[in-house]
Amino acid sequence: MRQSFWHLTGNLWALALSTVIALYLPPFGPENSMDDGVGVVIRTTIVAPIVFSLLYWGGRLIYWLAEKLIDSLSRLLRRWRMSIITAGFEEGRRNSVERRAKKRAAEMAPAMAREMAEGMAQERAEEIAQERIQAATEKATEKAAEKAAKDKAQQQEAFIEYMRSRGDSDEEIDAFFRQLPPQG
Repeated sequence: MRQSFWHLTGNLWALALSTVIALYLPPFGPENSMDDGVGVVIRTTIVAPIVFSLLYWGGRLIYWLAEKLIDSLSRLLRRWRMSIITAGFEEGRRNSVERRAKKRAAEMAPAMAREMAEGMAQERAEEIAQERIQAATEKATEKAAEKAAKDKAQQQEAFIEYMRSRGDSDEEIDAFFRQLPPQG
């Protein structure tokens, strides 16, 4: 049956602990044998679990760091790839919108120009009509003023004739008109 790492490590630690305990037991057996092969075995059994544990935890740490590095690189690559793809989609969409806008503008340009021309023509017609109305009003006003002046002159002439027919002299007639208040 295969043992897990923890069982193996536990066994090695138990062996190291028993070796350390055995070193502190009262001496028995030949003293010079500790310097030879038996001492090497004992020292190895003490150091082996420590080295094995350090290698195990170092390996786990390296694996964990590599996994995190690979995961972050993978996310970064995925994000970078998606940003490139997204940028491509955005550029394509922007180009498509611009093409459609240009096409629509080309289609709508004649209609817009016609509407603008009609609007400008309507405004110009209204301006011309206003100018004609104003000119006609001014002309009518001038004619009315001329007629009023002519009528006034005729009335004045008629009044002068009337006064002459009564026998008034030109000096009396002039004095009469100077006494009248000026009219606008």
